[in-house]
Amino acid sequence: MRVRGVNEHCDCAVDGVHGEVYASQAYVKWQIDDKSSIIAGRQLLAWGPAIYRLPSNPFYFDAGRTNLFRESSGLDAIQYATYRGDWSLFAAQVLDSGYVGGREGENFNGSQIGSTEFRRSTLLRAQYQHAATTLGTVVARQHHGSGFVGGYGAWSFEDGWLLWSEVGWGRRPWSLKAGPGNDLALVVERPSRPMATALLGASYTNDKAQTFQAEYLYDGHGLSHDESDALAAVGSRVGSLLGGPRTGQALNTLFEGARYAPVSTNRHYLAFSWQGTAQRERLLGRVTWHGNLVDASHRTSFYVEYAFSRRVSGLLSLVSRHRSDVVGCAQPSERSARRIAQPIPSCIGKRCNAAMRFDGQRRPTDDR
Repeated sequence: MRVRGVNEHCDCAVDGVHGEVYASQAYVKWQIDDKSSIIAGRQLLAWGPAIYRLPSNPFYFDAGRTNLFRESSGLDAIQYATYRGDWSLFAAQVLDSGYVGGREGENFNGSQIGSTEFRRSTLLRAQYQHAATTLGTVVARQHHGSGFVGGYGAWSFEDGWLLWSEVGWGRRPWSLKAGPGNDLALVVERPSRPMATALLGASYTNDKAQTFQAEYLYDGHGLSHDESDALAAVGSRVGSLLGGPRTGQALNTLFEGARYAPVSTNRHYLAFSWQGTAQRERLLGRVTWHGNLVDASHRTSFYVEYAFSRRVSGLLSLVSRHRSDVVGCAQPSERSARRIAQPIPSCIGKRCNAAMRFDGQRRPTDDR
């Protein structure tokens, strides 16, 4: 069982202080024999070698791995696993979505199964692992009918190199685009059209246990350059209308943009990272750079963890962002509505972000 408590404070006009305690994992395991087992309860249905994003996962595409302070909640499910030589098979029936409140719940906004409601979803995964090669395939279906197909592979080499790839084909819970004409219209499609995502990655570990990683992500659900510019133009028009006779309509557009802000605003991304340890592995350091190849936005993050004892660790994280980072590289909790609200006064933008957080706690139940 894993219990997590979070207390957050942000300078917002609404819901500025937020605290919560929840079980991120809580399950029991029955070992049928030395080759089969059943796990029941809240568990992480995660796999694959990717770091920046997880294209082969229908639930955790945006799993918070780029923000090491965040944690992905497990799903309430029953999973059967069996192992036969180099092959393993996993079958899971999801009973409920697990913990979906607060910022951790935003990890599911990048779901590729057409909804953030996972209740009664079925998952099958087969994996082959032999020597330096790992291959896997994933099939999932949401009870409303949306399906997902994915795959992953990893290949390791004796000289410290590791190569990996992940692919997926599915639907996002929603998509947001600017409407036709020069007005405030936004077009929201629920769920989105099926699109492909793919990731290629490589890492090298030297004899000092320092690891260098690089990944390229293609997200077919992201906006094209023209679509991104059109969405920004809507935001500019919203800002120009505030305080006038169309303020109500402008605010409605603003809040709609906040609620359905896309996980990936563009289609091509790069991620680089370095990780190393010191002082007999008690000190861990990590530097990460993420870049959007379409609009040149980027962010750099620094993470340090020191183990004072076996049970107590101290953490420090610093993030340096490019001024246009709001276009696609920020985390969902940081990015909410900023693309659409960029021209808007900061006080209104903060209210919009706070309302997005409050609405995000209710959204997963919309489809019930």
